[in-house]
Amino acid sequence: MYKITDIELDVLESNYESSSSNFWQLCLGIFIGFLIPLLIAPLSDKMCAIFVGVTLVSGILALSFGIKWGRERAAAKRHIKQIKERVPPG
Repeated sequence: MYKITDIELDVLESNYESSSSNFWQLCLGIFIGFLIPLLIAPLSDKMCAIFVGVTLVSGILALSFGIKWGRERAAAKRHIKQIKERVPPG
């Protein structure tokens, strides 16, 4: 059994409750959904501008949320590793 403090539990819980993963997936889906027609379908100038704008914004947001999610995930793994190194099981 590992000894863990309330603060460490709160940190781990906050990482799992993060919405960065959800927003990353949403923005990535929007990015892909608008990129494919932009590359394949013939669009009018106005529609092309709208698709380019939505694609760029969603791509930037997906990158931003993805980086944030990755950092949060790495922090959670570090916390778990620190807890496991404290007291070996058995």
